[in-house]
Amino acid sequence: MDADEGAAPGELADVAGVLLALAADLGLSPEQLEAIRVAKAGERGSFAGRIVWMGNR
Repeated sequence: MDADEGAAPGELADVAGVLLALAADLGLSPEQLEAIRVAKAGERGSFAGRIVWMGNR
């Protein structure tokens, strides 16, 4: 979150690498993970608007 615009792409690549490694550990290919992401976004919406639910208070 604190990365400047120059560092942000590298930081995002690190996060993507972690996600892909976790998916592989579960036996999911990157394509399978993306299909799940697309399906969930269609059902529940996505994070494109930068709106994140922080839970009930």
